[in-house]
Amino acid sequence: QSLREVLLFTEHRVAAVPASSPLADKREIHVLDLADHPLVINSLSGTTTLSLWPDGRKPVVAVEVDTVDDWQTYIAAGMGLGVTLASTAWMYPHSEISYLPIRGAPSVPVYLVWASNNRHPALRSFIELVLDVVA
Repeated sequence: QSLREVLLFTEHRVAAVPASSPLADKREIHVLDLADHPLVINSLSGTTTLSLWPDGRKPVVAVEVDTVDDWQTYIAAGMGLGVTLASTAWMYPHSEISYLPIRGAPSVPVYLVWASNNRHPALRSFIELVLDVVA
């Protein structure tokens, strides 16, 4: 089964740091500066892997988790920093985490994807609605 896709937009990455960290006072952080801190990775639903950093400048992974809640819990507890999409900051606010813009990291493409053999009568209308909303 093949898939069809359309690029909706690209989304910037942000660093998630404990609100108690001195980093929380920064206006932004460079992706290479994050390599100096342990990293919390959401390996199931996250978009961050160690390939974001060049060889020789990769951070140490403090812990890998499977949920956003666990990811935030470890970051808030000071176990490490996180890297995520900007939408995480408003979709999953957390009083003990500050989200900082990251310089030097590529944006993440966000696609609408559907099966090419999908014959649902509302599919075309849904695609048009999504494209209108993001336009």
